[in-house]
Amino acid sequence: MSLFKNEKLNFYWSAFGNFNAAKMEKNYIVINNVQYNIIHSSNINSNSKPGGTGYGVGSGLGFKYNLTNNILVDLTYNLYYNKIKMTDDINAFGIQNELLFRLLWTK
Repeated sequence: MSLFKNEKLNFYWSAFGNFNAAKMEKNYIVINNVQYNIIHSSNINSNSKPGGTGYGVGSGLGFKYNLTNNILVDLTYNLYYNKIKMTDDINAFGIQNELLFRLLWTK
């Protein structure tokens, strides 16, 4: 939804829902140039690569500016409230945020 718009500038607000998926490929710590793997385990099983799916909602504020007829700059800040199930023990809602810069070139 545009909050302010003119020929070159558009300041807008957005609201959205999302579905997400994540998988941990590597989890380790380095001390004195030695890598130590971090193992994720529960009482039932051990899983060295947790991962899962989730859902959430979000909102953001953005600023679009037309540099030329073909080039658009978009700067956006988004705040998400997501739930993702990585393991049976890690299954919680959390807040994430994002700062996004896009340079769009159209024909």
